[in-house]
Amino acid sequence: MINTEEEAFRAVSYAKYPPEGRRGVGLARAQGYGKSFKPYKDWLKSSSVIIAQIEHIDGVNNIDSIIKVPGIDGIIIGPYDLSGSLGHPGELDHPSLSKALKKVKSACARAGTTMGYHAVDPDPLKTKNLIKNGYKFIAYSADFLLLSGAVQYGIANIKKDTII
Repeated sequence: MINTEEEAFRAVSYAKYPPEGRRGVGLARAQGYGKSFKPYKDWLKSSSVIIAQIEHIDGVNNIDSIIKVPGIDGIIIGPYDLSGSLGHPGELDHPSLSKALKKVKSACARAGTTMGYHAVDPDPLKTKNLIKNGYKFIAYSADFLLLSGAVQYGIANIKKDTII
C-alpha cells in the first residue's frame, strides 16, 4: 500500500542493495544461498521490477508524485481496499471508485507508467474489459475463489448425473 512519494522511495530502497538502496544482504534461496550472489545482484540492479500497489484514496491523490519516483516501474490497483478507503467497501461499481480509477489512469497515461489491476472476481469478460481499458497486467482473482468455483462446478456436474 503506497500512499505517498516518501513511501514509494522507501519501497524502492527496500528492493535494492546498497548503495542504491537499503535491502539486507543476507544469503537466501534467490541467490543460491550465496553461491550465485553476484549474478543475482547484477540481475536485481538491471532487471528487477517494482510495482506500487495503489489501494487507498491517499495513493490516488498522490499518484503523480508516486509514479515519478525513480525505480517505480508501474502500479497495480487494489480495488477492495480502495473502495473501503472511499467509504464504499466492496462496491466496485461505485462512482467514487470509477472517478479514482480515471484519475490514476490519466496520471499513468501522462507519465507512460504501466498499470495493473487485481481482478478479484474471476470473470473473464470483466477481465477482458480491464485489459481493453489499459491495464497491462492482471492479478487474476484469488486462490480460494478459483478453488471454490472449481469445486462448485464439479459438484454441480456430479449431482447432475447422479441420483442422490
